[in-house]
Amino acid sequence: MYLETLQVRRGQVVGSQGHSSRENFPNVIWLAASGQLDLSPIITARYKLDEAVEAIAK
Repeated sequence: MYLETLQVRRGQVVGSQGHSSRENFPNVIWLAASGQLDLSPIITARYKLDEAVEAIAK
């Protein structure tokens, strides 16, 4: 992965695995935005920007 593309073009790395319908994503976004859904348990690690290559490798 060419990391400069992420930086220069303000790219984002996002992962997901399956869903049952188009209705799920707007509902989850609404729940998270309204504070009714705590997403902090799914954050497995945090990395500094200079650790980006290591983070992507993991």
